[in-house]
Amino acid sequence: MFFISYARNFFVPPSTYGIGEVHPIRDFVEAMHASAGGRNIVAFVNNGFIGGEIENLINYLSDVVNVAGLSALIVSTDDDLLATCPSTLRGVSPCFAAASFHSSPSEGPYPYWNYTLRAAGAGVLCRSRRQRCRDLRSPYPACYRRHD
Repeated sequence: MFFISYARNFFVPPSTYGIGEVHPIRDFVEAMHASAGGRNIVAFVNNGFIGGEIENLINYLSDVVNVAGLSALIVSTDDDLLATCPSTLRGVSPCFAAASFHSSPSEGPYPYWNYTLRAAGAGVLCRSRRQRCRDLRSPYPACYRRHD
C-alpha cells in the first residue's frame, strides 16, 4: 500500500513553489497569445441558457477566441468539460481555459453575473459570486474584471 501512495513521486517530478516577481495581469487576448503547449481550446458552458444575455456573451467571446487563433467550444454542462478538457496526472489539459455561466442579470437564479472560470489543474480556479456589469472596455466587462 505504501508504494501506491508514494508512486506519484516516481512519475511526476517535484515542484518548487514560492513567491515570484510582480507582473501586471494580462487581458484575455494577451493571455491567449502568450499560451503555449498545445492549449488551443477555450470552452464555454452555457448550462442550458440559450437566447439571452449568456448566449450573447458566449457568442461574443467565441468570436474573440477565434480571432486570437484558438478554438472556441460551447458545451451544455460542466460534466461535458470532462470529455472536452481532459486533464493528465500533471494537471495539463488541451484547454486554455473554460468559463461556466450560472446566471446573468436577466437569466438564472441570481440577478447578477455568476460564472466560474477554470484553468488546467496546475492553474487556478476562481469563482465570482457577485458580478455586476459595468461599462469598462467592452460590451461584456464582467469577463475582464472582477467587482465584488
